[in-house]
Amino acid sequence: MAGAYAEKSPLIVISGAPGVNQRRRASLLHHAVRDYRTQLQVYEKVTAHAIAVEDPVTAPARIDECIAACQRQKRPVYIEIPSDMVDMPCAAPKPLTAEKEISDPDTLREALSEATAMLKSARRRVVLGGIEIHRYGLQNQLMKLVEKTAIPVATTLLGKSIISERHPDYIGVYEGALGRENVRRQVESADCVLILGALMTDINLGIYTADLDPVRSIYATSEKITIRRHAY
Repeated sequence: MAGAYAEKSPLIVISGAPGVNQRRRASLLHHAVRDYRTQLQVYEKVTAHAIAVEDPVTAPARIDECIAACQRQKRPVYIEIPSDMVDMPCAAPKPLTAEKEISDPDTLREALSEATAMLKSARRRVVLGGIEIHRYGLQNQLMKLVEKTAIPVATTLLGKSIISERHPDYIGVYEGALGRENVRRQVESADCVLILGALMTDINLGIYTADLDPVRSIYATSEKITIRRHAY
C-alpha cells in the first residue's frame, strides 16, 4: 500500500474487522493491536482515503467517496467492513460521479501564457515524460503534442512505457549520470525541458545525478505546475 501511494498506483483494499457490537462490549479479541481503531489509523497514513463502514445508511456514499478519491488521485484507498456489517441491508448506490478538479481561470490563463511563451522562444526543446501520463491515460494527448511539434521525448525510468521506443522522436530513458550519455546530454543541454507527470525521486533522477535547471524547466503534474521559479 505504501509503495502504491508513493508511485501513484490506484488500488482499493477491502478489509474485514471486528464487529461494531463486539467493540461496544469491549470484548477481548485475538490479534488485537492496541484498540479497534488502530488498523484504520495505520492505513490512513498510506492511503488517499480510508474509512470504516459502521453505518449501513451512510455506507453507499462513503464507499463511493473512497472510489472517487482513488480514481482522482491515482492512489490507494482503504475500506474497512466490521464483521456484523457484512449482511446489513443498505440503499443502492447512486451513479458514481467523479468530481473534476477546477483550476482558477486567471491562474490557468497566466500559467499557459508563460509556458507557451517559453516553449516558443526555446531553440532546443525536450519533453521529459513521467508515470502520471500512464496513470491518467494521457498517452494519446502526449502523442498529439509530439507529432504536432516534433519535440524529442525522453522518459523517466518509471514512465518508460508511455511512448513506443520505436517512435522517431523518442530518445530514451533519462536518469542523470546513470543513463545513456547522449540522452543525458540532450536533456540537460535543452533550453526548455517540458516535464510532464514525472515523480522527482532519487531513482527517477539517477540517484540525484540529474541536472535539471528549474530556470529552464516547465514542470507539470496532476497537482501543480511550476514554470521557471513560478509555482501555480
